Amino acid sequence: MSKPTLSFSWGDLRPLIEHTRKAAKWQPTFAERIDYLLQSGEAKNEDEAFRVCSDPERDWSAAGSPGIFLVGDRGVYMMSSGLPDLIDPAKGSPHRQVAYAKGADPDADPEWYDLKVATFGGDDGVDKIPLDFFTSVEAEHSPSDDDWVHVSFSQNRMEITFEKARPVKKGGPSVR
Repeated sequence: MSKPTLSFSWGDLRPLIEHTRKAAKWQPTFAERIDYLLQSGEAKNEDEAFRVCSDPERDWSAAGSPGIFLVGDRGVYMMSSGLPDLIDPAKGSPHRQVAYAKGADPDADPEWYDLKVATFGGDDGVDKIPLDFFTSVEAEHSPSDDDWVHVSFSQNRMEITFEKARPVKKGGPSVR
């Protein structure tokens, strides 16, 4: 059985993409932190890297790369990895601006938890979609705010696709 597909409006993603693009530093995922510690030689093995990763005082931005976080938490949403954080203009600090998947906004969708569990399971999680994906979509498709980014999951894989909105036919028969 396949898992449901998450759908995100390009219009909701646009400010996140722009913020990520303009940032000089990016917040890393936990996996990026581990890789950074192992590659830099600061940790000799993964167990040691896990212990070091828990340091809340450390500036981890050197381990980050530009991308958009896909988050399964209270809802399923995307947010910029750019630093400093992109603050939601409607809610103010400390609330980050996010783009919820269609049907996965806990403030608007009563069934949001079912979609979250069906895609991320019962635990919280985060993946990072490289900024290059969004940049290539912009170069190839010139997306409008009505277009969609879809994220689907299989057992060990995440697939991200882009869909142009279907144009509304003009001059068709009118209804009276």
